[in-house]
Amino acid sequence: MSSQVFLWVNLGVAVLLVLIFLIGRKSFQRPTKLNLRKGNLGPGGKSNSKDVAHPEKRPDVHFKSAGESVGEKSLNVMFMFNGHSFDAHEVLGVPAGARLEMVRIAFERELKNRPSEKDFLEAALSAIRRG
Repeated sequence: MSSQVFLWVNLGVAVLLVLIFLIGRKSFQRPTKLNLRKGNLGPGGKSNSKDVAHPEKRPDVHFKSAGESVGEKSLNVMFMFNGHSFDAHEVLGVPAGARLEMVRIAFERELKNRPSEKDFLEAALSAIRRG
């Protein structure tokens, strides 16, 4: 087989594969847009316009952790870093509600192990100090 025939056969196979890929591919679907001005959507995507018109009639929603009763304070300290939420105690590897001295020692230990994440660890430490 000559090199010219080999080239044309390979070119034909490549074109065939491209066509199969383009035909077999599902059409591109645009993402849906979230419209916050239309009010709350209830079950089944139906608008709860009566709740929006009378906000005083809507029940207040409170979220509690498992085992947390009224008046208790959560020991977890959450902080935001690069748009994500983290538990500061978990990042430093100490139990929730640990003493500040224990947190400082854990911070220094983690800083030695992960020096490239200094900003992240400092954010966790400052969240615990403020919390």
